[in-house]
Amino acid sequence: MADHDENVLKNEKSKENGKMNDSVPELDDTEPPKVIITAPPTLSIKITSNKLQKPSDELDAKDSDDCQIILPKTEIIDITDDICDKDETLDETSEIDKVVVNNDIKDTQTIMTLKEEPKEPETEVISEDEMPVDNMPVDTEAVSEDELPPATLADQTEIVSDEELPSENGTSKIKRCQIPEEKENDSESQPAKKVKTDEVKPITELDKFWQAVKDDPSDFAGWTYLLQFVDQENNAENAREAYDKFLELYPYCYGYWRKFADFEKRNNNKDECEAVFQRGLNAIPLSVDLWIHYMTYLKTQHADDVDLIRSKFEKGLEMCGLEYRSDRLWDHYIKWEIEQNKLINAFNIYNRLLATQTLGYLQHFENFKEFVNKNAPDKILNAKEYLELRQQVAERIRLSGNGELLTDDSAPPGEEENTFLSDVSEKELALLKETIIELKEKINKETAREIAKRQAFEEGIKRPYFHVKPLEKCQIENWKNYISLEKEAGDHQRIVVLYERCLIPCALYEDFWLSYLDYLESLDFDVSDLLTSFYLRACLVHHRKSPELHLKWSAFEESKGNLDKAAEILKNLDDAVPHMLQIIYRRINLEKRRDQFDKVCELYEHYINTSHTKFLTSNIAINMLVSFGSVQIKSTRPLN
Repeated sequence: MADHDENVLKNEKSKENGKMNDSVPELDDTEPPKVIITAPPTLSIKITSNKLQKPSDELDAKDSDDCQIILPKTEIIDITDDICDKDETLDETSEIDKVVVNNDIKDTQTIMTLKEEPKEPETEVISEDEMPVDNMPVDTEAVSEDELPPATLADQTEIVSDEELPSENGTSKIKRCQIPEEKENDSESQPAKKVKTDEVKPITELDKFWQAVKDDPSDFAGWTYLLQFVDQENNAENAREAYDKFLELYPYCYGYWRKFADFEKRNNNKDECEAVFQRGLNAIPLSVDLWIHYMTYLKTQHADDVDLIRSKFEKGLEMCGLEYRSDRLWDHYIKWEIEQNKLINAFNIYNRLLATQTLGYLQHFENFKEFVNKNAPDKILNAKEYLELRQQVAERIRLSGNGELLTDDSAPPGEEENTFLSDVSEKELALLKETIIELKEKINKETAREIAKRQAFEEGIKRPYFHVKPLEKCQIENWKNYISLEKEAGDHQRIVVLYERCLIPCALYEDFWLSYLDYLESLDFDVSDLLTSFYLRACLVHHRKSPELHLKWSAFEESKGNLDKAAEILKNLDDAVPHMLQIIYRRINLEKRRDQFDKVCELYEHYINTSHTKFLTSNIAINMLVSFGSVQIKSTRPLN
């Protein structure tokens, strides 16, 4: 079939032009191409092949070796012929109007647009797979270029595999055609090569979660997603890094201290688990839930160390026993002492609990009555208390008989210590228990009266835990009114506990921190420990850019003689809130009080050179002139 088509082409060309030998290119020995003859007025032909060759006799001597184009992977060759009017004669030569070559190391695309005005009918070289000759129509409809659909890059591109590409060392007799290329700029080509050759590190799910919180550290939801991911991933290094960073920003989130500790426990990291508990309890000592979780851990891991567990329970009651919702911690402590058969200790804890204002005060009293009725008085009271109680009962009832119940004046001389050694009757036992309950009921009623004064404020606290979401205005007002009530009551310990409770949900409200600070500074006794803890939490965690809190902290450290610390605080504040006159003057005046006049000159020079407004520059300059006009400069350094 191919030979027949070639003969037809030769006969037809010889009749019209007689130049068959000059216009037909040499064919490759491997496989003859398919030829189709069409002669539309306007013809658009697409040639897709791996080789493009030119007649050897039409090449110049210098170009005779450049006859083959190797087109790896994908190549596009569009030949658009604009045929003149039917009566015009067509020129034999073809003109290459546009050649676009985009060459890369691995992926090369060559796009050629050739405009020919052939004198002879068009010839297209195609592969057998692309278009069979038998199905090719002889004629086509004449249309203009405007009527043709626009060719897109997707329509012009054929994707081929590397196996289909011609080998550079193949057996083809036609040599490679070298198309002149402009020398690419190294700076433009190098990045493209680097992208192709270097392996890009894949982005993991962990990286995505980290990127979210790095872009916005205040993204609380992003942090929670990150912590959930590392907890499920169960990688100790990743989890510790995430928890540490999060809890550094939000130390009042007691629930995540619990999760962190549980993670270490789950991975059998005993020391790390206990360290996490200690860090969490130092950060939020009023967290009853965290204390209970910690004590549960100690009772399982150190069950034999009774003294350790008891000391930790006592520490917990000291730190958060006055918290209104601390009932569960009290109950855990009492239950544990009963399990250890230390009934006297349990009774003493009840004594403290019944005098404490907690949410479950009514239930506590009911539990206390049950505890007393189930145990003998001499088992729950120490010797002194028991003797005093029997004396009170003896005054209420006087019994005669074989010394069932003897009073002090009826005891033999020298035998006072054996006064109540005889067995206790059931009637006396009942009276002893009744007396114990009556004495504690009076305390419980006084507690109830105090709770009644605060009940409305406690019920108004809808969110006692920390969250970044703002509080409702009614809750903010409720805290303010509650604090005012406690101040009027005048119990320092309860005022401090209430302020500390308030600062957990209101940590992001600077007004409450300043109110607490005013109260601490108004006291006539030393509260340096409270102030130190206050400033560390307020200035380094929750309000890192608060000028007022930092300035007060600097003054506090200076009053304690820590001048270097005071200067460091001011410098950090100046870096966080630059160009603020109050901070600038405070730094300069502190250096003056330290007689560091070299530092004073350095600060003046720095602020004048870095000032961003004329107002700021003029104020600093005037202050400098006034300062050096009123003091004797001890520095030999010239002032620029």
